[in-house]
Amino acid sequence: DVSSNEDFGAILFDLHGTLVDTAPDMAATLVDIQQDEGHKPIAYELARTHVSHGAAGLVKLAFPGIPFDEHERLRLEFLDRYEQAVCVNSVLFSQMAELLDRLDGSGLPWGIVTNKPTRMTEPLLAALDIDHRAACVVCGDTIPQRKPDPEPLLLASRQTGVEPNRTIYVEMRQGTSRPVLRQVCLPSRRPMATLLQTMTRSPGKHTRSRPARKNSRISS
Repeated sequence: DVSSNEDFGAILFDLHGTLVDTAPDMAATLVDIQQDEGHKPIAYELARTHVSHGAAGLVKLAFPGIPFDEHERLRLEFLDRYEQAVCVNSVLFSQMAELLDRLDGSGLPWGIVTNKPTRMTEPLLAALDIDHRAACVVCGDTIPQRKPDPEPLLLASRQTGVEPNRTIYVEMRQGTSRPVLRQVCLPSRRPMATLLQTMTRSPGKHTRSRPARKNSRISS
């Protein structure tokens, strides 16, 4: 039972592709830009496998080999457009919605550590009605350092009041169809634990946030 596990006291989640399925809205933004630039849109399934790379990665995927200045122009254009449609079709993965309910019911704090800018993260979490539930939200511009630098995770640990070595970090590995998660090691510090999950991600099994259930427990 995870809620009674004394080895850890908090769980942190990545956002893209781990906690929230943001691929529909990010891919739609990319397609709009490609069409406006006179390019053939890339396949949706290809775009969704690169969502975790953010705007820079998606632009690189859709416009390979372009000069840096052009890449930067399109990256900023992507961010501006995506900000206007940050939660049209984005939803919590259903398994994660259930997990958050159980964490809330057990009193175990959870938070979010993402490289997504604050101006897009906060409206997204508000639209999903989970902004008030997270113990902490560390965005890509909260501090100068971004993942994979460990400082955002350490900041989140300080904000939850739980030591890093008692904090689990859940992150999707690029190019997989299920949460194959890697251990996040903190240089010169004890490694932050990683929650190993075997949940598959099936299309169409997503959901908006639900109110937390009381007295629910987490089965391992």
